[in-house]
Amino acid sequence: MLRWVGVREPDAALAMLFEIAARSPGAPIVVAGHSLGSGVGLRAAKAACDRGLPVAGVIALSPYRDLRSPI
Repeated sequence: MLRWVGVREPDAALAMLFEIAARSPGAPIVVAGHSLGSGVGLRAAKAACDRGLPVAGVIALSPYRDLRSPI
């Protein structure tokens, strides 16, 4: 039923990472997420790195990849 949860959010987070980078050039970017937000953060961080925006780190608290799979 909730198959969309965690699917669109990485794109929104990625857009925010690029906005943060534009407003704070050269500042290290660290992404943090809790529970399902950890999966969102990990996906957004990977997408940022794949697009040339370095991410200094990811903090995953009680991570979940999706609604069925705790990491």
